[in-house]
Amino acid sequence: MCESIAAQKAEKRKHFRTVRDGIPPAQREIDSEIIAEKVLALIQEKQIKRVFVYLSIGSEVHTHSLIAKLLSLGVTVGVPRCDKVTHKMDAIVIQDLEQLQTGAYGILEPKDGPILPPEQVELILLPALAFAKDGTRLGYGGGYYDRYTQDFHGLMVGLAFSACLTENLPKDAFDKPVDLVITEKIETEER
Repeated sequence: MCESIAAQKAEKRKHFRTVRDGIPPAQREIDSEIIAEKVLALIQEKQIKRVFVYLSIGSEVHTHSLIAKLLSLGVTVGVPRCDKVTHKMDAIVIQDLEQLQTGAYGILEPKDGPILPPEQVELILLPALAFAKDGTRLGYGGGYYDRYTQDFHGLMVGLAFSACLTENLPKDAFDKPVDLVITEKIETEER
């Protein structure tokens, strides 16, 4: 059964990477800005002060301008720093995007800075190759976010282009769904 789920996930990863990469870059930029505005509205509505947000790469929903806006609003922003040896991820507080350098897996990350403890994080913005409408997340297979969110009790929001929101996805027992998925077109119901 586990091999079957792993094989299904591998197939879905390949499919949704192709779908997402197929969105023209100019359209990804436009859609990322629409998603960012929806995230900002959510943060203001819920009066969130501490956010853990991924640093986008490739064809992901872009987060750099969102991070800059959050910082300008005085929101405490933590971004991921991954340890390839321990497979642990921490949210490192940044003051500016200039603090970033290429780190694990070729992804930008802060060299140093204070850790934003998970119990102080009010909102995590998660990347994925795809999300299902029930909140199931199809990540990249490294398990960093799965481990980080296992005991997390704040709001978990997935960011995706609408082409990467599907009816269902294969999932394991340890897969924790997000509370809400925001795309450029719709948001799922908050769980």
